[in-house]
Amino acid sequence: MFKKFFQHFPLSFFCKYPYQFLTSYYISYTMAIEKNKRKLVNCPLNENNGYYTIDYKKFEEEARKPQNKLLIFCSPHNPVGRVWKKEELEKIAEIAVKNNLIVVADEIWHDLIMPGYKHTVMATVSKELEERLITCTAPSKTFNLAGLATSSIIIKNKDIRDTYVATLQKMRSSSVNILGFKACEIAYNNCEKWLDELIQVLNNNQRIIKKFFDEKFPKIKVNLIEGTYLLWLDFRALGLSDEELEKFMHIEAEFFTDEGYIFGIEGSGYERVNLAAPTWVIEEALERLGKALEKIYK
Repeated sequence: MFKKFFQHFPLSFFCKYPYQFLTSYYISYTMAIEKNKRKLVNCPLNENNGYYTIDYKKFEEEARKPQNKLLIFCSPHNPVGRVWKKEELEKIAEIAVKNNLIVVADEIWHDLIMPGYKHTVMATVSKELEERLITCTAPSKTFNLAGLATSSIIIKNKDIRDTYVATLQKMRSSSVNILGFKACEIAYNNCEKWLDELIQVLNNNQRIIKKFFDEKFPKIKVNLIEGTYLLWLDFRALGLSDEELEKFMHIEAEFFTDEGYIFGIEGSGYERVNLAAPTWVIEEALERLGKALEKIYK
């Protein structure tokens, strides 16, 4: 199916029984789909020298199948850090509308955009898609409020919205966390300057990491992200299995990340690094990692 297996990363999955869901791969999506007794069908992103793009041909092939009903789309993308361009979203919207897909746009990372890039809200790219769209946002990533369990689900289409609300009521999950509600209000109304400073720190941290590897361990590939606070590092040049790499990172380097393989088989050999830390923490961690790498790097 693929020219080079590891030149791809999952964009999407479809599910059966009776519906199939297409998703931009993220482990929480997988868990949610499987626990609802759906089936995943892989539609990987294309990768070229660390830069990821959507495989529209494969996506359209899957979208045409009648059992595939719903697209879950991560924008910006976790874990590869892409901020999708407007024309990329327009093409996704065109295929989705043509094939009667409902689209769930997970835009939880939409505030965390690196300088020089711009997030396009999926709802703005197509009037036709807007009637088939569920947009999900939250202050949890941007303002570290995940513990308050508050999010916003925006659904224009009344029939879809009524179905969603009825499902929440069946689960007795339709109430609002009042502390989370107020925290969300305060964050969005009063914390823009804080967010601007945060983005500067994130961008500085990723450039420090890239410089570290480019200068000392250039076989380990680091591409700057466009959005999110998660850096996607390619350690495949070390020639370690997933188990060996995980052990090396945790035991030898004391460098704790999310292992790439948890994001699907295409993530094998990768590590996802959280940039949302003080710069001195990043630098100390790199020092530990560097000492460990010197022992095995060839």
